[in-house]
Amino acid sequence: MRSDGRETRAHIIECAGKIYAQNGYYKATSKEICKTAGVNQAAVNYHFGSRDGLYEAVLADAHRHIIDIESLRDLSEKPWSPREKILAVLDHLLENIGNSEEWYIHVWVREMLTPSPSIDRIIEGTALPKFKLIRDFWRAYLETDDPTRVYAAMAAFFSPFLFCIVGEGKPACRHIPDAPSKQAFLTALRAQAEQILDVLSPKREKEDL
Repeated sequence: MRSDGRETRAHIIECAGKIYAQNGYYKATSKEICKTAGVNQAAVNYHFGSRDGLYEAVLADAHRHIIDIESLRDLSEKPWSPREKILAVLDHLLENIGNSEEWYIHVWVREMLTPSPSIDRIIEGTALPKFKLIRDFWRAYLETDDPTRVYAAMAAFFSPFLFCIVGEGKPACRHIPDAPSKQAFLTALRAQAEQILDVLSPKREKEDL
């Protein structure tokens, strides 16, 4: 694809992403996307095949912004301990949670809460390969391939941070008494995450026996 074609494609994704972030898959219209991007429907069909093709490209790009596969592959090759790799993933996610005004965070949250017909293809093609790499970091850290232990540990570790993304701006979160700033809350959660890793460490289990 020529450079001007790549630029047009990226521009359409950016414009569509902002509209999907605001309105969601079911309320966003092709007319609004085309008007915002300054293109016609033929251009959308040329670059993406269809409206659903565009939406899947938006989701894939959103997920790439949150965490990209090449960064995880590079991380897997580093001579770091499994703990260091897990914390590196967390720090990358924290940076993106801190940028929660960006459209890609909201697009992905909307997709998780109200799945579109594209959800299975996106999970299998985009999210699952990344998940497997992160899962392998946890397998190495926990020194086990037992999926129950691995997935339970991952859920306990990452869930508070996912809550920060999903709860951003929601009425229930806005009215929490004495709520700390988001940055202070994330800093406290980051410190707590290290404590969770300490508790889950196989070395800790052996010491407790």
